[in-house]
Amino acid sequence: MPRVARSAGSKLSAGAIGASVGMARGTNVLRQPIPLPDRPSALKLFLRRWRKMARPTVQSATIALLVVAGIIAANLAWKGPSWRDRLGNATAGLGLVVADIVIDGRVKTPQSLVLQALGTKPGMPILQLSVAEARARLEALTWVREASVERHWPSTVSVTITERRPFALWQKDGKFQLIDRAGAMVTDSNLNDFADKVPLVVGDGADQAAVALIDLLGTQPDLLNRMVAAIRVAGRRWNLCMRNGADVLLPEGAEQPALVRLAEYQAKHQVLDRPMREIDLRLPDQLRLRPQGTDGTCMNAAEPNRAPSPAARKAP
Repeated sequence: MPRVARSAGSKLSAGAIGASVGMARGTNVLRQPIPLPDRPSALKLFLRRWRKMARPTVQSATIALLVVAGIIAANLAWKGPSWRDRLGNATAGLGLVVADIVIDGRVKTPQSLVLQALGTKPGMPILQLSVAEARARLEALTWVREASVERHWPSTVSVTITERRPFALWQKDGKFQLIDRAGAMVTDSNLNDFADKVPLVVGDGADQAAVALIDLLGTQPDLLNRMVAAIRVAGRRWNLCMRNGADVLLPEGAEQPALVRLAEYQAKHQVLDRPMREIDLRLPDQLRLRPQGTDGTCMNAAEPNRAPSPAARKAP
């Protein structure tokens, strides 16, 4: 068996020894090729290039954010009336100021009152505006039922208003108010514009109870057109003051069938075209008629919680 010479201090691996022995014996030895590294995919190459290109941009953005944060922190550290004012002053130098105010839904509410309640104007810092506080101030306006306030960056404030819809004039203790369906006051000024457009309800509690009665009268439009006022009696039932001077006494809790009976009597006997003082419908099986006397009618009665004259209604 041939020997393999080794120099001092050298070491041969088992594979090298086997290869030498094989060559010495004249046998064929198959060598494994050295594997080459895999070529990266197109996606990997793209990501590598993108990282190299994006690195300067990310660094610049980071520096800009740090500068902005430093400016804001420095301004917030200053003394001021509130943190919102300090924040607004800090960001105003960055261009975050109000340039446009857009108001939608305003019809009856004066624009000056809307702007005053909003609490901002062009040129003021947009972050100085408290959206919640502005909405609360707007909804405190008598004509406004709901309001929303939004900031649209960088410089627009949007206001959307839902106004109350006038439903009736309410008279109590000689004072008039325009109310909505919920009985909330819409306004107590410039009421002449509504004197002939909405019904008149009179008396304590009439503001809250009016919606049910007026909706019922809406199913009898001829009666509604003939009515001067609906008078709440003792907080329980209604009297209708009609244009012919008659007081129509409705039963408590049974207004709908009583109004149907009244419409039928009017169609057959024209009771509302005759001079009447009182039409009593409080009993379901009886109709009591009282002709006009010398003691006046509901249109000119002076007792409290009675309907005013048409002239007084037009000039509350």
